[in-house]
Amino acid sequence: MIKKRLSLLLLFISLNSFAQSGLFEEYSYIIIPTQFSIQETENEFQLNSLVRLLFKEDGFNVYMDKELLPDEVALNPCDGLRVALEKRFNIINTFITINIYDCQNNVVFSSEGSTKEKDFKTGYHDAIRDAFKEVERANFSLSSDSSKSIKKENVTLSKEERIEMRKQVVREQSDVYTFKGEELYFFPVDDEIHIYDSNAYDISAKLKPINETMYIYNSKELDGVMSKNESGNYKLEYREKKSKETKFLTFKLVKRVE
Repeated sequence: MIKKRLSLLLLFISLNSFAQSGLFEEYSYIIIPTQFSIQETENEFQLNSLVRLLFKEDGFNVYMDKELLPDEVALNPCDGLRVALEKRFNIINTFITINIYDCQNNVVFSSEGSTKEKDFKTGYHDAIRDAFKEVERANFSLSSDSSKSIKKENVTLSKEERIEMRKQVVREQSDVYTFKGEELYFFPVDDEIHIYDSNAYDISAKLKPINETMYIYNSKELDGVMSKNESGNYKLEYREKKSKETKFLTFKLVKRVE
């Protein structure tokens, strides 16, 4: 059983890091501009920092356009991709589109996110995170020379098979909690914990450790602090955006990973 789980975990890591066998297979890095066309100044609203963080967390080799690039990157511009953002509005929503271009200015991937948040910074961040879900869902990751043998081994797996494999690993390697009658999977990733929805595929939140029993909780809906008690249950403390009241939510442990 342990051997089986280890094999599944290793395959899950390789799928997350090297599973893309289509449009992204030949690319080795991505470049983020210090100022997007939708901004008036560099890193306005910290959008560039956010986009860099999201791509880096998803396994991409990321460079900023003004940093000194390694020779192997600078001399091979068509091995990489670059990111641009577009925005639009209607009466209710703000929309942000993430466009990924190749060296010939062809759009190789595009995803739009939206939010009803009216504060510019918060709204842009929410919409970008919403758009980035499609990047994560597609399980695209930039390749490196050292990964080619692993990628070739996985190329025979269909997208559906990769998704099912990911779900299986998440279910088997996670502690299971209940929240509002729904089972959630708390899956460890390095020193963080990713909280998966009941489908074991969509990530609803991420926990970043403060110490052994406290975590920073980040999700699309809210941010807060999670604390873990001796029984293994989590309590989320957050502030309601409108009322500014402090509120609490409880996640109850129902099954530990064996």
